[in-house]
Amino acid sequence: MKKYGNIIPILIIAVSLVGCGIIQSSAVDRSDDSTAYLTNVLSSYDDGYGEMKSFETALSRFSNIDINLSVGDVTVEKGTDYSIEYCFPEKIQPEYGVKDGTLVIEGKEVKTISDNKLSKTYLIITVPEEMDLKDVSISVAMSDVNVDDIHADKLKGKTSMGDVYVKRCEFSDAKWDCAMGYVSFDGKYNKLNLESSMGDIKVSNNTNWKGTLKTGMGNIEVDGKPQGALYTK
Repeated sequence: MKKYGNIIPILIIAVSLVGCGIIQSSAVDRSDDSTAYLTNVLSSYDDGYGEMKSFETALSRFSNIDINLSVGDVTVEKGTDYSIEYCFPEKIQPEYGVKDGTLVIEGKEVKTISDNKLSKTYLIITVPEEMDLKDVSISVAMSDVNVDDIHADKLKGKTSMGDVYVKRCEFSDAKWDCAMGYVSFDGKYNKLNLESSMGDIKVSNNTNWKGTLKTGMGNIEVDGKPQGALYTK
């Protein structure tokens, strides 16, 4: 999903200034490419969070995951060990730690971020191939989520704006609430409850689950067949 960050007020100001001729630049010919000029204005916006910083390290063993972020694409996937990798602006680096078997990742509150930084912000969690988790909880305000080849008892997710892809996974109980975005689940689930207020929902490779799929503004597809805006099994 293409991300724009919370920069609508700046967009309005920039458009107004361009229209009034207040912003001048000898390096850009606005008459030939006003869109490129405006994009350059927005991408150079200083949100005050500093330069992008990357970090990666191994983690001690955990059986639960609890992620709470304002921004940043999130990926949870199988790997060779327990590890965390992320790239965030230096002033909003997330805090993390393993306590009582739970990996807790807590992000800082972000109200406004430049589109350029938002597109580069991410978090990746890996767990060993043979590991089955207990509970996985993911809450992200703005960005995409990918959960790939993960086995666990429960999955609970919430996203405000962003696409959700859960692929080749097995969960006894999976629930996701998405305010705006595409939601796709592929795998095996006993209970499955998905809701997207604005966006399509797609479920495949599963024949035995029970639950409800609901979208306020979008379409539902189950195993390749359209199901309208509400589907219960």
